[in-house]
Amino acid sequence: MKVLSTLALTMAAALATPIANASDYGCRVLMCMSNPQGPMAVQQCQPPIQRFMQEQAKKPPDPFPSCEEGAPATMQGANRPYDFCPEGTTALGEQVEAIQLAPAVYAQMGGLSPWMQGGAMPEGLKIETGIGEGNATGLGARNKVCVGRPLGTLTFRSGSGEWVEMKTVNVFEQLTTMAPAASPRVIDVYIQDKLYRSVRY
Repeated sequence: MKVLSTLALTMAAALATPIANASDYGCRVLMCMSNPQGPMAVQQCQPPIQRFMQEQAKKPPDPFPSCEEGAPATMQGANRPYDFCPEGTTALGEQVEAIQLAPAVYAQMGGLSPWMQGGAMPEGLKIETGIGEGNATGLGARNKVCVGRPLGTLTFRSGSGEWVEMKTVNVFEQLTTMAPAASPRVIDVYIQDKLYRSVRY
């Protein structure tokens, strides 16, 4: 909280005065990018952010402006097709299959009622296949899968007739999918080396 308060005070002071040098410009960009409501939510932020975006649109883009006064806040650019998984979850590994179940339901299906093992998958359950962090090429429009606490595995019968096979899937208490972002270009704002917020452009 103390770091955020200091950053807010520095931002207010910077926005209240004209841009005097490159450091002032860099601090404005950093602090406007730090605004949870959006980098151009404050009117005074619009000129420096527009200038910054124009610089980043160049080929190659200009280096990020510096802001020593903003430490321990820093800003880094990245090329990331998918957002990070929500707090408390991690990316499901590539080609790993998983489903989501409540712990009580899993206990009933895999523990209290073992005859369900090897049966057909109940309607309404959908198997999701992981793609890791989603940084590999050729993924197309596949969703990234984020999972929470693991519960175990379940085995179901898949197919029919001569093409019946047994499929074992991982079970998690929480499972979230996220589509690839419209743009892979992102600017991450860190405070004390911890990600504070990300801005795509």
